[in-house]
Amino acid sequence: MVLSVPRTIYGVHSLTLYDRTSWVPFGIIKVVGSLNLALSGSFNDLFGGSSRFAWESEQGVLDTSLTGNIKEVPDFAFEKFLGATATATAAEASGNCGTLTNKVGTTAMSATIGVATATALAGSEANLKDALYVIKAASDTTVDIYAMTDADFDKGTDAVFFSDGLKVITTQTIVSATATNITDFGFKLTGGSGTIGMTIGDTAYVYTRKANTGSSLITVGASNATFPEFGAVIASQKKGTGDTFETQIFRCKAIGLPIAHSEAAWLGADFNMKALYDSTENAVFRSRAIKA
Repeated sequence: MVLSVPRTIYGVHSLTLYDRTSWVPFGIIKVVGSLNLALSGSFNDLFGGSSRFAWESEQGVLDTSLTGNIKEVPDFAFEKFLGATATATAAEASGNCGTLTNKVGTTAMSATIGVATATALAGSEANLKDALYVIKAASDTTVDIYAMTDADFDKGTDAVFFSDGLKVITTQTIVSATATNITDFGFKLTGGSGTIGMTIGDTAYVYTRKANTGSSLITVGASNATFPEFGAVIASQKKGTGDTFETQIFRCKAIGLPIAHSEAAWLGADFNMKALYDSTENAVFRSRAIKA
């Protein structure tokens, strides 16, 4: 009898997460660093008397955990691993200027005595940048504008910080019922309908996005966050022979997804999942090994 060719597994192809009820996928993660399904067990030994060795031993519990490293972070990964809420926005060909919102006081953004609105500046949308801006009342009629980062300052017209305090616009006058153009940044501030009279030190903020093919707003740490169970499918890399190997885990829970930023390096996020017994399938997981 000739021995069979040994079964081997090579590489990793993907990790798919799916809804346990319908088996409809949430999505697939293709940029995977590693996936390790650990089946670590323990023994319960019987000791007694003067013997230094166990009289008997029985198998204890098995810990079925999945650890791994992924190098892409789709919305559903945040939702399943961090209990996050991810809201996707469709493509915005002209970018977006969000809603001006008060942070300190009530006069920096005011329909009557402050800045009523911040909106995209027609004809200058190409200058919109991905940034969070803070608008601070410098006097009763002027504002200073600060940006939280210059990572996208080369979009459209180049921009710079004026100081180490991250100021980008100094003492910009706000005029009643009149638009003040912040041209280099692609938006405008429109004064309130009444006599402008802001309280010095009051602040408001606004987010802007450049022209894009889609964006997501991901909120982590909400007081009502939940970590729902899901199913997972791990696929190995197809071998040169055409052989494939796939493992379906029917019931998973996960918590944690560190987002590490390193100098001149791609993101790699380590995660932990627990594989649990599924009474419907009467299994924890099943693997399919296919010979081409």
